[in-house]
Amino acid sequence: NEALLEAERLWEALSRNEGLLRIARTPLILSLITLVHKTRADLPKGRARLYRECLEILLEKWDMEDKRLRLPDAPSLKDKLLVLQHIAVAFLRDGMVELDAAGLEKLFAPLLSTFSTPNLSAERLLRHITERSGVLLETRIGVYGFAHRALADYLAASFLAEQGQDAELLPHTAEERWREVILIAAGLVVKGRAETLITALLERSGDAAAGAAMAASLTLAGWSLAEDVQISARLRQRVKKRLAAGLERADDASSFAALAEALLTADSAAASNWMCATLT
Repeated sequence: NEALLEAERLWEALSRNEGLLRIARTPLILSLITLVHKTRADLPKGRARLYRECLEILLEKWDMEDKRLRLPDAPSLKDKLLVLQHIAVAFLRDGMVELDAAGLEKLFAPLLSTFSTPNLSAERLLRHITERSGVLLETRIGVYGFAHRALADYLAASFLAEQGQDAELLPHTAEERWREVILIAAGLVVKGRAETLITALLERSGDAAAGAAMAASLTLAGWSLAEDVQISARLRQRVKKRLAAGLERADDASSFAALAEALLTADSAAASNWMCATLT
């Protein structure tokens, strides 16, 4: 009975959150959503906050609150997140999904001197993260990768957002590997930077909004509206207007499908109005 009640509460929260409902399509993502809901009895708005809370639970709260473990020599949450950010952004830039232990340790070893935990070796830190959190998994003997790409995407996006490297995102709008990173980053940066990023996506899409490359930038601008992105109502309206215009001019089925999904995601009522007008 208790489980059924919790499941009903989760579904009610999820059904009110279209942004999270859209990504709750795989067992692991749904498990992460369930984990956060169980901990806070609600759901955050936007996937950026969801992934952040998942990482906090997996990296620290699970041990401290659920298992009631006290590990005095454990690295801090901040230090573990920084290590994982460096790994994730290196994977993203180099197109990797896994790396051996020596390669991983080389990526974050220069950070150790800034950490609060004394005498912490790269080997011990990697072992702690893999054994205590499950964020990094040993995919084969001595080789490690992220448990789920969504966590890697968040970590890379948060690193680029915190370092102010928004400009690095724009050349990759048409690359599937960078799509989620760009969307998450748009939800992480402050209002002024978010406006600049979404405006740049619109400008890269061109006036005609035709073709896969142009549609990719416009689609990302539309999808970003479903995130907890801080932009003006005027820019939101501009994005939706451009999506509708893009649908009129799309010259291939895949671009049309992507733009249609983006408009549905950004504003289902606007998508419905466009469909009615077109059919009429």
